[in-house]
Order: sequence, then C-alpha cells, then structure tokens
Amino acid sequence: MWILEGEAKLTGSLIAAGASLLVSVVSAVLAARHKRETDRELETLKDRLQSAAKERDARRDYEYEARKRIYEECEPLLFQATEAAAKARDRIASLARTAAQGRLKPGEGSWLEIDPYYLRSTIYYLLAPMAVFRLLRSRMTWLDLSLEPAIGTHYALLKEAAGMFTRDFELAGCEPKLAYDPHSEPTREQVAAAPAIYRWQGWAHGDLERSLDLLIREDGKGRLQLVSYGEFDKHFRKGDKSGKDDHALLQAWEEFFRPFHPARLPVLWRVLVAQAILYQGLENLHRSGAEGTPRPLAAVGPDPRFDWREPGTEASIAASASAQEAALALLRTRVPALFG
Repeated sequence: MWILEGEAKLTGSLIAAGASLLVSVVSAVLAARHKRETDRELETLKDRLQSAAKERDARRDYEYEARKRIYEECEPLLFQATEAAAKARDRIASLARTAAQGRLKPGEGSWLEIDPYYLRSTIYYLLAPMAVFRLLRSRMTWLDLSLEPAIGTHYALLKEAAGMFTRDFELAGCEPKLAYDPHSEPTREQVAAAPAIYRWQGWAHGDLERSLDLLIREDGKGRLQLVSYGEFDKHFRKGDKSGKDDHALLQAWEEFFRPFHPARLPVLWRVLVAQAILYQGLENLHRSGAEGTPRPLAAVGPDPRFDWREPGTEASIAASASAQEAALALLRTRVPALFG
C-alpha cells in the first residue's frame, strides 16, 4: 500500500514539475516574442523619428538656401524698383502740378512740347520701374516666394503696375465711365476734335515689352541691368547706333506723351494714377520694415498731389478726382488682397 501511495505522490510531483516547466517554457516563448515585437516597434519608431529629423533638416536647409537665393537675387532689384517707383510717382505728381500751372496745354507752350528733357525724362521715369520688374521677373522664375510673403507682395505690386498701360479700356469702363473708342478707325479730324475719345491712350503688350528692352543692357559680367537716364537719352540723339526700329519706337513714345494733358487724355491719366497708387503701396510696404504689411493699399486714398485743376478754370473737383476713383475701383477688383 505504501508503495502505491509513494508512486502516486511521485506521479503528482512529476505532473506538477512538468506543468511548471511548461509554464516556464511558454512564458519564455511569450517573453521572447514580446521582446521581438517590442524591438521591432522600437526600431520602427526610431526609423520614423530619424526620417522625420532628416525631413526637418532637409526642409531647414532648403528654406535657408531658398531664402539666401531670394535675398541675393531680389534684394538689390527690389531696392532699385522702390527707388524707381518713387521717381515715377513724383513725375506723375509733377504732371498734375504742371497742368495746374497751365504749362501742359498743347500748342500753348506745354513743357512736354518745348522742353525735350522734361518729355524724355518723363518717358524714362515712367518706364524705369516696369523695366526693373522685367529684371526681377527673370530672376524669380524658380524662387519659392511663399517663404518671403513681403517679397511676393512687392512682386505683385510691380507686376500690376507694369501691365497698366495695357488696361486702358478697363480703366475707361470704371465709374465714372469715359467714352473711349480709339479702335473704330476714326479720321484724323475726329482724333483732333475729340482726342479723349478717339486717340489711343494705351499700348499693345508686345510694343510695351520692346520698349522696356530699350532700358535694359548687360553689364561687364553679362548680367542685365537698368540703363541710366543718360544712356537712355542717347537713343534720341543724332548719330546714335540704335536700330531704326528702336528709334521709331522711342519717337512713338514722344508722340504719345507730347500732347498730354489730364483733361485732354483722361484715360491715360487714369493709367498713370493707377500706377502712382501701386507705387504708393510699394512705398508703404518698404516703410513697414522687413516683415512688410499684407495690405499695402489699405490706407491709400485720394491724393491732392494729383489734382490737376487750374485755379479759376471750370474744371470741377469731380473731373479731377474721377481718375483716382476709377483707378482704385479697378485695383480693388484686380488685387483685392492688397487692400484687405
């Protein structure tokens, strides 16, 4: 009997030992599996963190190099554009002031007719900021302007101003609307009698681009740059080496501005005032500092410097102010984000 009891106890011990061993083995297997899964998860997490770090580093390097290139390529031209825009705006104000003094009357001693310097410098100062925009555009083709919104706003203002000479019909259609029908094949008599209606007061895009080419030349290193007024003036002088087509184009600009008066060519005056408003926005942006303001035209309103009325004449305040109203109306539809 005691032998049977001993065998039973031994069997029970063996079973208990086997169960314990089985539990240990299973636990070891599960622990090893858990460790492998944990190691895989840690490796995956490590790879993700390393990948994210590499992406951040690559993005930081890209942004650094992109910003560096933006400033290297654009900063000098933006400064030049701001300076040229200020001179253009001053000349537009000068035209209004000269008209108010009675010195822009065609056939009556207009400065644009009797003073070659005033005429040619007017052409140069009005075209110069548009030519600088051409230079800026050629260097910004592959630049990421989202990194520097202020520079993008500079570009938007200059781009809008550069195209304004082709928007004569749009400006004529702004309230208060102007009768304007230069492409109806008017006779010379009609143009002479009603230049405000029948004389073309804008430029075709292609001819405008060709005109801007005359203000650009290569420097000693092969880079394009804006010519000085002195170089530009040489194109008008006898013995100049410019081609006949170039000289004819410059003469066309002389004929375009020589008979100018805001009352006589009101659509052209709207073109110039629209440019002046955009150039004021450029000045506002420049004054606001490195960060710039996203709404450089928000505070732009009627400017008394563009009042061309002569004292004692019948020209009304409305006639003088309508150009600014029309220009602001067009710009609010074309670049609303710059107004806020």
